[in-house]
Amino acid sequence: MPLIHSLKTTLVAATLGVASLGMTGNALADTTKVTLNDGTVLQGEVVREGDAFLILKVMVGEVVKQEFIRKSDISSIIRDAPEASATDEAVADTGPVVMKGEKDDAQAIPEGASKIAFVSLEEMVGPYFNTQALMRSMDILNNLPEEEQPDIVVLRVKSGGGALFELRQLVPYIRDQIETRYRTVAWIEDAISAAAMTAWVVDELYMMRKAAIGGCTGYRMMPGGAEAMEGPELEEVLMWMERVSTWGNKSPEVMRAMQVYATLSADIDENGKVTWHLNDSGEYMISPENEVLTMHSYEAEKFGVSKGTADTKDELARALGCVEWVEVGTDADELMAEFRENVKTAELELNVLFQQMNIALNAMNATPELRNKKRHLGRAQKLYDQMRSWAFKKAPSLRTYGQFSDQFFEYYDEVFEDLRQQLAQG
Repeated sequence: MPLIHSLKTTLVAATLGVASLGMTGNALADTTKVTLNDGTVLQGEVVREGDAFLILKVMVGEVVKQEFIRKSDISSIIRDAPEASATDEAVADTGPVVMKGEKDDAQAIPEGASKIAFVSLEEMVGPYFNTQALMRSMDILNNLPEEEQPDIVVLRVKSGGGALFELRQLVPYIRDQIETRYRTVAWIEDAISAAAMTAWVVDELYMMRKAAIGGCTGYRMMPGGAEAMEGPELEEVLMWMERVSTWGNKSPEVMRAMQVYATLSADIDENGKVTWHLNDSGEYMISPENEVLTMHSYEAEKFGVSKGTADTKDELARALGCVEWVEVGTDADELMAEFRENVKTAELELNVLFQQMNIALNAMNATPELRNKKRHLGRAQKLYDQMRSWAFKKAPSLRTYGQFSDQFFEYYDEVFEDLRQQLAQG
């Protein structure tokens, strides 16, 4: 439901939360049966539901887990279904999708109110701060009813950096697909390295009071550890960020000082116009030659890098010129939060499953009996299949960033195929 705000008076005050769900023994209240397109059946409580996803709390033995499910993967939903017994088989339900509560309680948006959507981009650029996740989030906004389409999309950035590879996808997507459709704002809680370079493409950049932006040094991973980029590789990134500075209507001199050691100074004339110098000739020394620049909010605003400072949504809306505003598209940001949570969980689960899989494979190699070898291989295969599910369905960004890459799974696909053939031959 849209949240309506006035900067003169509060028209609607709403608190959104998740009620605690009471359980008796292993039972889950308000049981919902969800059948996926592949025939898998999940049964449990709906913890949260958006236009494009739902989160289902399910019992696995004695353990309660939360499953994030895209509605595009769902064949049917049956609300208030009878609780499944432990012996129920997973049977595909080919009936119609049954949805409940089609926003009949949505509140009318006052005429003239600005519609603002907030989308959070947090944690490491690449696995968490991710282009594909942002695209899915924007699909939710793009498909909202016309009356709820945002006028302004605020990208709220909180990240200490990450992968330059992801930056090459994020920046063009923001420029070509978001800024061309919506008034786009970057709202910085912290933006360091690749996160700062991503936000740099957004023309309207605002910062929280304690925020910092910069420190855009590039590193590459080598056998002995990380080392600073240099030579043609560095020059390519410097040239590309000059182009990004042009796209974002920002000073390329400032970005260069954020990437490499460079003296940076500035002058401000009587009209507030800032002139930058990659030397010490300006009245204001911004960055000495032996430092890589990181700017804080007060510096960024004073020298025009940011257009203002705001700690709250209301403050930001006021800075954007919105007298009355409505928050729309909250499902888009919920999707981003759930994506990050899935990645965190997957990182832990994949490592545990990998260790257990290796234990099973070692046990298979250690036993001479064919029957036991097949039993251990079966367990290893099951654990490996769970790894594939996490990596391909729930946290695909980890296949690009980290140990469990596509090459990893291609290798182990061959390993398990060879082992099955060997055991089949006795």
